[in-house]
Amino acid sequence: MGENAYNVSRWFHLTYWNAIWTVEPSPDSGYGQAELRLVHRTIPGCILGLRGGPRDLAFSHSTNLGSRDWGVYELKTDNLDIWSYTTWPEGWKDTPFFFDLRFPLHAADDVRQACQADAEAVLTTFRPTETLTPTALPVMDASGYVTLALSAAPQAATPFQVRYAAEAWNLATYDVLIEPRGSGCSLWLAPALDRSDSAPVSEEIELGGYVWEVRVLPDPVLGGIVIYETRLEGDRDYRFHLYLAYTESDQLVTDCRSRAEAVIATFQPLAVP
Repeated sequence: MGENAYNVSRWFHLTYWNAIWTVEPSPDSGYGQAELRLVHRTIPGCILGLRGGPRDLAFSHSTNLGSRDWGVYELKTDNLDIWSYTTWPEGWKDTPFFFDLRFPLHAADDVRQACQADAEAVLTTFRPTETLTPTALPVMDASGYVTLALSAAPQAATPFQVRYAAEAWNLATYDVLIEPRGSGCSLWLAPALDRSDSAPVSEEIELGGYVWEVRVLPDPVLGGIVIYETRLEGDRDYRFHLYLAYTESDQLVTDCRSRAEAVIATFQPLAVP
């Protein structure tokens, strides 16, 4: 879920398959926060930007994706090959949405067509939503850390807060941290699915003065899920999911877990209002 760049009250949903795309911050990030993009796992240079904007693009054609009409504009130079998809949700006057598809340069026709097909499969799932004003973005302190307080996460006993190093994580949504180096490592602070009973406890570890049960789930799409769970007085359960993309590098897995456990070690339950 993300914002429209031109009207921050307009949010949207997209669905994508993690076997095909990975979420990464864009090097063109602005407005004081990371902008996200989908990077194709098997087609280098195939990138779907989750924000775009008007520029000197030539109209190419119209298409229908997800029962929604889209205008497609093209920019092709020696260094760029971009299609910009634009749609105007009904009833949302003067609120267009833009998504930029960057093709790999000088790609064969079949590779280019595969990039287009996978991107349009994502855009087919687009839908605007009248989400309430999102939680204000947390602010990095002088030491380079961000304190993130969650007070309305429906899948966790709330409220609670954690701290994370701004250089180690990007805040993708109000409760999801993504490792910014494209390793496919993401930490979900209020996971929607309770998968804690899907695997036995593999170990218990102490982080930040709390004992956490750890379960490890192999996953054919994501590569693996590590579940951290603790229970406080009053049967208040807290659960974090660490998602690991498929990798053959034990070091990447170790680094991912180390960064995640550094965040979990800062966990502090807050008083219930």
